[in-house]
Amino acid sequence: MNKTSAAVLALSIAGVLSASAAFAYRELQPAPDLSLPPEEMFSMDAPLTPETVEGRRIESVTPTFPNPWNVTHETVGDGDTFGRATTYLGLMSNYVVLSPQCPRANAAPNELCQPVTNTSAWTQFTFKKVSTLRLPAASTHSMLCHWLTPILDVNYYNNSGAPAMGRIFYTPTITVRNPVLDDPSLINPITGQPFAGSFDQGLSFNERLGTALYPGLRFNERTRKSTVCIAGMLTRQSLIRTYGLSEAQADRFLASPMTIEMNVTGWTQHVESAWISLNMRVMGDSRM
Repeated sequence: MNKTSAAVLALSIAGVLSASAAFAYRELQPAPDLSLPPEEMFSMDAPLTPETVEGRRIESVTPTFPNPWNVTHETVGDGDTFGRATTYLGLMSNYVVLSPQCPRANAAPNELCQPVTNTSAWTQFTFKKVSTLRLPAASTHSMLCHWLTPILDVNYYNNSGAPAMGRIFYTPTITVRNPVLDDPSLINPITGQPFAGSFDQGLSFNERLGTALYPGLRFNERTRKSTVCIAGMLTRQSLIRTYGLSEAQADRFLASPMTIEMNVTGWTQHVESAWISLNMRVMGDSRM
């Protein structure tokens, strides 16, 4: 490659990175005058502070699982998963619909429907157990990971006599159920209450969209995005450091059968109808 070609390639890469950063900022930063619904519903995706980063830091110790490579958490970031193959554990998928009438005449199988009775007011929707995955004992070695791809099709409508903002915000979460959490002496440090068999976990994803609407205007928008876990939606280290389990309890947790339930909550305003397809593939790491 000559110098000219190298320079052009470097500029192209820089342009892509700059455009990606600008798009991420534009998408994640709502307009200053936007009156948002309660932000605590999105608290599981709050940005990390130096204090929380320090609190999640993994010490430089050799993992207790068999470790033929003699790696540490410090040297590779997550020694429990090092060198292990990905195992595919199943697919979770279902539809959530917002519609003037529920159920719809042409509803998809198992479709969940939220009626929209007044587009000018906020419509809140919350669905539990949108989809369920039941994993047999010892399905994974030290983690659960996800590929989440929501597809959104939304129809905005301003039926008022003044300009308005059409808005939709939603966030999917999971509920993890495990018999180890049935122990009443185990306290969830996040809630301060006994686990009672389960805990809720964010997926580091939420979508917030808005568009300005003239009086009487209808507008359709369709998005398709994906998020892939980095730290893992559940890991042996998070069981110990976030949820306070001992190493022995974390090991029993991962060796036990588990149930994963997908949930979704959100709000709309000046939205006549919407369709959300929630699709998530779950992976683990092999138990050598």
